Amino acid sequence: MPSHGRGQGFGSPHLHREPAATLARIDTPLIHVGSKGFPAVEGPVAVGDIAGRGWTLSDLPTPVMVLRERALAHNLSVMAEYCRAWGVDIAPHGKTTMAPQLWDRQLAAGAWGITAATVDQARVMRASSIPRVLLANELVDPVSIAWVAEQLTDPAFDLICYVDSDRGVTILEEHLRAHRPARPLSVLVELGFDGGRTGCRTIPEAVHVAGRVSSSDVLHLAGVAAFADIDRLTIFADNLVPHVLRLDGVLVYSDALARRAGVPPRTLDNRLWNRGQQPPYSTTRTHVTRTVFY
Repeated sequence: MPSHGRGQGFGSPHLHREPAATLARIDTPLIHVGSKGFPAVEGPVAVGDIAGRGWTLSDLPTPVMVLRERALAHNLSVMAEYCRAWGVDIAPHGKTTMAPQLWDRQLAAGAWGITAATVDQARVMRASSIPRVLLANELVDPVSIAWVAEQLTDPAFDLICYVDSDRGVTILEEHLRAHRPARPLSVLVELGFDGGRTGCRTIPEAVHVAGRVSSSDVLHLAGVAAFADIDRLTIFADNLVPHVLRLDGVLVYSDALARRAGVPPRTLDNRLWNRGQQPPYSTTRTHVTRTVFY
């Protein structure tokens, strides 16, 4: 859930939202005999009519994921209060649920926008009347850039993406100019670290990229993006990492292991992840974790 300290709090965006029509469209698809995860039905049933069928968990084939209204409302309230207390805005990561109904409730609670990891996800958000999308990724393919250029004709819709290199700036400029967008595309200069997957590796490199964006006629410098506290967080949840450690004869992360490696935890994580793409790790069946703690 990307966030930033704009000092306005959880309820600051004042977004123009028209979700009712979109959510109504979501209720219209029909459930039929070929629909996965539903009880057998005599005839087609609209999604919006499911609640009236009186189905319970015992009517549904397993596995079933349950979302409890009381827990959802509690989590929304807690996060909203947290953001207000610390004076930050938040853009919840929409890829986790891909559920427009939940996005709408997050926005109604004051979320600054919704975050997407891919353009495909951003398209779903756009079709769901999400007024502000943060694409937490670089935008480099022509088809996606063309779609973004089309969306810039709507002043009520905001999309922000990342850029982290000269080449990335050049690609955006070339394709945006070809489509003559109505306004510049807002971008964040992503800060990374040595050995990381994306992001400018040094401050001078980031300043250089920011300078190119600032002088562009089709890009707008909206700020920077960084994961500065990554070393203070639990290492990424990835079953490939414990798989590598298991085959190497190591079962858990430890401070001693990090010190012996001589690199920060984030660098060690990336090295292990990359190592896991090669045999014998990639050709050996992965270990199935019992808990998030391995």
